[in-house]
Order: sequence, then structure tokens, then C-alpha cells
Amino acid sequence: MNEQPEKNKNVSLLEDLSRLITSVSEKIAVELLRVKKEFKILSERRSPTLVEQDLMWQMGKRENELEVIHRAPFFTKIVLLFPEDNKNKTLYFSKYQFSSEGIYSWVAPAASVRFEQPGDVSYVLPDGKIVKAKLLDKEQYMIVGGKVIFFSKETIDSPRKLIHHDYFSSRKGTFELPEIIAVMEKAQDAVIRAHYKGAFVISGPAGSGKTTLALHRIAFLLQSPDTTELYAEKSVIVFVQDTKTKDYFSHLLPNLGINDVKIVTFFEWAFDILQLTGVKYCTDFGNSEKESGLYEFEKIKILRKLDSEKYNSNIFSLLENIYRKKLPEQYLFLFSEQKKKKVLDRIDITIALSVFYKTYKKFETIRTFNVCNKNGEIQKKKEKTDIRYSLVLIDEFQNYLPEQLTLLNSCLKQETKSMIYVGDINQQVRLGTIRSFNQIDENLDGDRNIMLHKVYRNTKQILEYIGSLGYKVEVPTNIKEGPEVVEKIILNQENILQYVQNLILANPEKSFGILNKNSDLVDSLKSVLKHNNRVHISTILESQGIEFDVVCVIGDWKNFFFTDDQTSSTEYIAEKKRVDRDLLYVALTRASEEIHVLGNSSLRDYIQHLNN
Repeated sequence: MNEQPEKNKNVSLLEDLSRLITSVSEKIAVELLRVKKEFKILSERRSPTLVEQDLMWQMGKRENELEVIHRAPFFTKIVLLFPEDNKNKTLYFSKYQFSSEGIYSWVAPAASVRFEQPGDVSYVLPDGKIVKAKLLDKEQYMIVGGKVIFFSKETIDSPRKLIHHDYFSSRKGTFELPEIIAVMEKAQDAVIRAHYKGAFVISGPAGSGKTTLALHRIAFLLQSPDTTELYAEKSVIVFVQDTKTKDYFSHLLPNLGINDVKIVTFFEWAFDILQLTGVKYCTDFGNSEKESGLYEFEKIKILRKLDSEKYNSNIFSLLENIYRKKLPEQYLFLFSEQKKKKVLDRIDITIALSVFYKTYKKFETIRTFNVCNKNGEIQKKKEKTDIRYSLVLIDEFQNYLPEQLTLLNSCLKQETKSMIYVGDINQQVRLGTIRSFNQIDENLDGDRNIMLHKVYRNTKQILEYIGSLGYKVEVPTNIKEGPEVVEKIILNQENILQYVQNLILANPEKSFGILNKNSDLVDSLKSVLKHNNRVHISTILESQGIEFDVVCVIGDWKNFFFTDDQTSSTEYIAEKKRVDRDLLYVALTRASEEIHVLGNSSLRDYIQHLNN
């Protein structure tokens, strides 16, 4: 085939598409201006009625939607032939609907067809009716700011071909959601559209896309016409690990049209329910890692054999009464120190919540709302309401105690019972966390327990290094090459800082994760490097779920791993060793390009010594 006519044809198709984008964008702009004007008129009223307030909320939401599709009106076009009337119908799909131009939301039933090959296809309507059609033509696009970046086309008579591909890259300077709606795989789309009722587990290692998939499922349930009434945004809650992850999720959800979902840590949620003020949360408590670990382990045993205690709003008195009966004498002084400093750890809070629930058989929250009095004035009122969620997402579920997950399950509405667990059971980095869903009586059918495989952004050298430490790691064929993992023996903190600074200067375009088990060293490094937004300095636990181009793992390896001192219980020794090993695995799997292992000895040599 002569290349020039084909090239000319592609140019013509691209020009037609560009004209269509311009035309549609102009019409969206007109509608956007109309919505803004109407919103302004309503907002200038002194005492808007409740109906008008609701209307303003709807208009504000539509304004946001129109602004999004103004920049990228659609990402897929399909042409369907329906046998009933032998007529063709052209459909465009986008993040949000603009039906006057034949543009439909990605949650529409027909949108599932965009993953099919041209030929006979079908999709299911909300009432269960199956619609059959023939897919004649499919085009896929990536449009950024009105510009076509990617354009492919396939028809029933010709295979998929690339029409246009502009060079496009966006380095992950911040951790925001990639645009994947347009390229979601068919199997993943089936997960998103699965029946709403019941629990769902989405597991997989870092880089497998589990969080993105879970958030798209939430977006689908909230926006799909047949489930939207069951899943009001205010009845959905997302549990994250820490405030950094909360910020991350706060960027992800609005990109999917979700603006009013609550994002909290488990401990923020617990403090709100227990109405705790003047109290702080601590990740662990003790004068050494060993002491805090054993202290925590003893508390976990108490949690799992709680007597019928009555709740006392003076939480320290409640806990003191429980611990005095069951906590070994050598640890009672630690709780006395906690009481003086007014700090609680995850076990304390879980015990208090468990006793609260056993006493009252429910959880409550204080709801603030507006009412209209006889004079037409808006007044605020407060009342206690039972906590009932239509949907709960738990990120990094493997870090939760079974008792915590059971308590959250008790808050679900019976008509949905929708819990989404996201994480990796092989990355358990805390004592006492869930090891099987049987522990919480969660029976999951095979199609609701999804295991994703990692999309390997790591290099061959990184995976081989992790494997050399005794971890079971698959090294795929044709995986990208990279520099060898560097093990560097550095004896003092000053030299570690200098090494890290030199590395950052030598790689001005890369993101860095500087990870350590010890929070004291992390705080010290933060004081020097805090102004560099390419550098993320944290404990290994805090880095879970995030990836970087380059990772520096810093450790005193002799003190990193638990060693048997002949005084601890067999049960504690086994769990602590497992947790330490999983923690190192988390650190090493944060890197996509390079790893630098810095310590006062060779990590590889020390692990070989432990194994011998």
C-alpha cells in the first residue's frame, strides 16, 4: 500500500476529530456560562430556601463536571448497529454526560461495549434486559486541554490502527490519579460493574492498580443510575493510613466526580465517636522497640479476651480498670506513663471502641443540619444519629486488627453491606493484624476476591536483589534493565546525609523515598531536606502504598530484625520476625528504578547470617 494516501487519510481523520472537539467544546462552554449565571443569581439571595440551597449544590456539581469535559469532551466513540430497526447509532463516552451532543457517562450500561472487539456485542440495562447489537466502529482518544494526544481506530472490516500519537509524558511529581478510565481493561471493568451488595477484596502488590480500581468502583456505584439512590456520597467513608494518604485520596476522588465522601484515619474516626479531647494518638509506646512490641502484644491478648465491661467516658479510668486485672505487672508502669502524657495507642482505642459497642450496641455521631423556622430563617441544629454507611473502603486492610474490621462492619447498612478491602495480605507490618478473612466471618465468593498482578515498573536488578534476600519474587522476561542495587556501609548519620544529598543533586528529575524504620532518624533527615518536594522522608510503615524512582533504605541491620532473647513467648517471636521481614519487603518494593541500601553493615551478608 502506498504510504502517502494512508498518511493523508489519517491527517484528514485527525482534522475532522479536532473540528468536532472544537464544536462540542464551544457548546459546553455556552452551557457552562449559563450554569454559572444561574448559580450566581441564587447565591446572591439573602435567605435561600432549603430547595434553593440544594439546587445550588446541584449546579455547583454540574459546573465542575462541565469544566472537566470542556477540556476533554470524550475518550471513546462507538458505532452500533441495532438489529431491531437496522439503524446505526453513534455514541461518545466521557467522564460526564452531555447528552445533547450524544456524549454519555462512562457508567452508562452501553459503555461496557467499548472494551469489545468489533462484531456482535451485548450489554445489560439496569432492569436486566440484554441489548444485542453489532459494533461497527470504535475509536479511542486521549484529549488534553482540547488537544488530541492519542487517536486509534478499528472497524469491523479493519484491525486496530494508530491514527495519531503525540509524545506525551507526565512525571509523577505529585501522587494524583492517572487517567485510566479510557484504558481500563475489560476484566477490571467487570469488577467495577459487579453487583453492588456485599464485600469486595481487591488485593495486589504496589503498582498493581488496586487503589485506582477500588476508587473507580466507588465512582460507579455513586454515579450509576441503578445504584445512585443507595449510595449517597455522605453515606460513604474511606479509611486511610495517615494524613499524607488522606491528602493523596483527596486529589483522587474529585477527579472521578466524588466530592463529598469522608476520608479519615481509623483513629480520627474513633476519637470522634468516643468524643476524646486533649488526648493524642501514638503509634507505639515504650522506651525501646522491644519493650513497646511486647507491651503491645500483651494488650492484644487482653483485647481478644475482653470481659463484659461497661463503658466509661473517662477512657483512662476504663482502660486502667481493664489492664489492672490482666496486664503483667512490668507493663502497668508504662500505662501509668501513657496516662500522664495523655496518649493512646491503636490497641487502647480498639479496646475502648469494643467496650463502647458492647455497652450501647451501636455507634453514634453528632450531625449538624439546617432547618427553616416559622419566619423562614435558616437555623443550625445538632442531633445524635446512628452511624450507618452504605459503603466503606479500607485502604491497606492488612494493617488492621480483626477487631477493628469487625467494628467497621457493624456500621454498614443491611441493604448494601458494601465493604471494599484494598491491600496486600503479604505486607503485614504490624503485630496482631488480620491474617485471614475467616477471622471476621467474611465469606467472599471467588469473583469478589480479586487478586491483581503487579505492573512491573521495577528493574530486573531490583527484583533479583530482593530475591537474593530470600523473598519469593518473579522476575519476568523482557523486564527493563537498570543499575545494580547499591549496598553502602556508612557508619554515621552525617555521612548518610551527605550521601543522600549528593544522590539527589545528581538526579534532578527523579523522585526519592528516604526510608528508615526509626522515626528519630527520619525526623533528623526531614529537618535538613524538608524543602525539597521531590524527596519523601518517612518511616517504612508510612511509605506503604507509595512508589519512587529512587529509594534509599537506611538501617542498623543488627537492630532491624528481632532476635530471640530466650525470654519472649514463641508466639511473639514468630510474629515479630514475620513483621520485620514484611517491613523490609515493603521498603525494597517502593523503588521503580534504583535502590541504595545504607547501613553500618551489609544487609545481604546480615540476612545470610540470620538464615544460617
